Amino acid sequence: MMKRLCCAFLTGFLFFSGYMEAQKSGRKFMIKEDIYEYCVLCNRGDTHTELISNKKSKEVDFHNSHVLFFEENYPEAQKLLISLLDPESNRAEAFFVNYMLGDIYKSSSLPAKSIDAFKSSLASGHPVSDSLKNRIILAIGHLQFKQKKLREALESYEMVENSPSVASDLSLQKALYNNKALLFLYDKKYTDAEAYHFKEIAIDKELKDTVSLAISYMNLGNLYYEQYLDDKAIPLFKKSLELAKTTDNLELKQNSFLNMAVVSEDARDYPNALFYRKNYERLKDSIYNRDKVWELAEQEKQFAISKKQDELDLQKADLKISRLQSNIFLGFAIVFLGLGFAAFMAYRYRIRKNRLIDTQRRELADLNKMKDRLFSIVAHDLRSPVYSMKEMNLRFENAFKLGDKSAMSNLIQSKKKITDDVYRLLDNLLHWALQQTKQLHFKKEKLHLRSIIRQIAFDFNEIAEQKGISIDIKIPGNLFVHADTNSLKIAIRNLLDNAIKFTPVNGWVKIKSTQFKEGDCRIIIEDSGMGIDSLALKQIREMKEGYRQQDTSGKTSTGIGLWLSRVMIEKNNGKLNIRSKKGMGTRVTIELSNSTNT
Repeated sequence: MMKRLCCAFLTGFLFFSGYMEAQKSGRKFMIKEDIYEYCVLCNRGDTHTELISNKKSKEVDFHNSHVLFFEENYPEAQKLLISLLDPESNRAEAFFVNYMLGDIYKSSSLPAKSIDAFKSSLASGHPVSDSLKNRIILAIGHLQFKQKKLREALESYEMVENSPSVASDLSLQKALYNNKALLFLYDKKYTDAEAYHFKEIAIDKELKDTVSLAISYMNLGNLYYEQYLDDKAIPLFKKSLELAKTTDNLELKQNSFLNMAVVSEDARDYPNALFYRKNYERLKDSIYNRDKVWELAEQEKQFAISKKQDELDLQKADLKISRLQSNIFLGFAIVFLGLGFAAFMAYRYRIRKNRLIDTQRRELADLNKMKDRLFSIVAHDLRSPVYSMKEMNLRFENAFKLGDKSAMSNLIQSKKKITDDVYRLLDNLLHWALQQTKQLHFKKEKLHLRSIIRQIAFDFNEIAEQKGISIDIKIPGNLFVHADTNSLKIAIRNLLDNAIKFTPVNGWVKIKSTQFKEGDCRIIIEDSGMGIDSLALKQIREMKEGYRQQDTSGKTSTGIGLWLSRVMIEKNNGKLNIRSKKGMGTRVTIELSNSTNT
């Protein structure tokens, strides 16, 4: 049964990330102009996208709520929209407020609240187009399906299907047929599911949508595969793969190859399974490399622009010098005073130019030092895991030839851990380089501290459980801090990663926070780990060469994570203090200003 679940997961992923997001975008596009037309402030000529903070009224709250909603700042938009809920509101306002709340609840994974809000919007009596009404009902059906309320979801879908206007809306038909097919598949009504998949495929062909057609073939193949009709399923998976190959959608190709790898492995066709699996891994790497190439290309573009501007500045400077020299010769012929003045100006210019050259020379030296340090860390921290990955690949190949599934499973888990470690290292190096070159985006905002800490700790639960390490979080639920989200997460993630890495089996890590004076917050992360001696602490603070320390697994750390954490906290106008003794654990204290209790 496991093999059937694998393909079902892929289909579900493609469905939820594809069709429903498209329908959501369609609904937002349809309602945006209606909201702008209804908004009093937008009609007076105020911009649609700017918040108004110097006035307080119901009209201002409605305007700010839709600005925040379309910016996807859902927490702040939700507060304003809830304050606008009023039984005495007119029909248009009741429709728009409840619609936006429904969309926010849907994005926040609150299906029951989302359904109630969408139904309230439809019950407001405000006239809306059949197309928008059908899409709202389709969204309600989707939410009911997610709640496993199949009968109610089917009633919603059939309400849309029976609407006269649906016949002229192919994109709505496609989403509807896909939803009904998946509902019938979940309810094991395979004949009905098959019929709706055929309808969906017919629309894909009419729209000549290759990507969507490939997904539809994959969904239909999964339907047959669920029924163990492999003779029907596998050709559809192959057809889906062939269509995917003709597109530029790397994610679709990746999932198509993964599907074929799974079915080939289940059919004990191991050579083909290995072939498909290698293509899947290649595409996975390509997606990762593509994203990194785009990022590096943008950096190179900015560097080229900066370099070109420097060249233009130098040319202008050379031209200015040439003109100045000509003026000096002309002035010498006219008046000695003019010559003296020109010589004085030339001297001042040369002094400024020399100062500029000295400054640039120092900056270049700093950049070279940073580059050398970066290469040193990469050479030390990256070489070992990459070599380990190489060795594991050889061992995996031998285990595969011997059919040793237990060994292969263990090797996969080991490779996953090494990959996670390498990813965290590269992420730290990237942020370090961005910070050094002053390219790090930084935006302070009000953050709920306990939510941030729990999000970060969740990513480490599996590693901590493997070592038997308990993570105890004691953060007041009413504590907020004013900081940049990304940089604060980087700092705390590195500190928690170090605490777990350097804490032996069956140890503990504690995270707590307090307000130690008006408006200031103290976050404490302590562990029962190996500790750090005073010399190593000094090397970490000054980012000196030579710092090395082995964690509990024998891997060596260079301290870049702690250094980066300190930099990120200081950018938030905070302080980071480390107290530790060898063999007695470590206590890291973060102090942030402008925290609030609500």
